[in-house]
Amino acid sequence: MTINPLTMKIKAAKRELLALKTAHTRGLGNVKIYTTTITIDTTGHTTGFWDITFTLDFDQAFTAYPLVNFIATMDSNRDYSMELEGQDYSDGGYTLNAKFAWRYKAGTNSITIDSTSPVVGYSYTWAED
Repeated sequence: MTINPLTMKIKAAKRELLALKTAHTRGLGNVKIYTTTITIDTTGHTTGFWDITFTLDFDQAFTAYPLVNFIATMDSNRDYSMELEGQDYSDGGYTLNAKFAWRYKAGTNSITIDSTSPVVGYSYTWAED
């Protein structure tokens, strides 16, 4: 009997996939993405460069340290005014602090947040750059 290496690799891949599905709480392919849009009050911040720090609180009924993606709003020229400088988690992975560089551009005063846990609260603070 000849042993086919491709057949062996497929069987091993199936075993690995089953092990991953068994070990993961939600199973692969079951990731739900939650979207939150924050509109920023730019009063007093329409000229110059600023640092803006967002504090996001996530639902503690979900997994800590959720995956997060920030999408800055673009204007008609595809320009945006926020650039992520850094982020860190606190509160056991249920709070995220994300620091952005901000330059005012009309119509770009919101940010969309996609995450694997729902955002239950947020705040932001300004500091002059």
